[in-house]
Amino acid sequence: MKRIVLPPIYNLIEETGRAALRRYCSSLLILFLTVFLFHLLSSSATAQTTTSTIEGTVRDPNRAAIGGAAVKVNETTHASERSTTTDAEGFYRLTALPAGTYSLTVSATGFA
Repeated sequence: MKRIVLPPIYNLIEETGRAALRRYCSSLLILFLTVFLFHLLSSSATAQTTTSTIEGTVRDPNRAAIGGAAVKVNETTHASERSTTTDAEGFYRLTALPAGTYSLTVSATGFA
């Protein structure tokens, strides 16, 4: 006569519980890594700069470039003022300005 030996029921429950715990932990790890990856990608995609650049060309009424003109920008909210001088082609650029509303003034010798 063949004898069938059944393992105790608590061993089956314990092994099933371990397997379920492993699956649960694996799922949590995958979820955590996925959320972390999305966080890294979304933070770089939505990053915004808080500075601006103002650039342009200064010309006279005859459309000739005015080199050496003084360009000044004022921003009243932050009480900031920046200035630069145009190059030979009349081009100027003011970088790293805090975001805001600016008034621009240009002055050159021989112009009122």
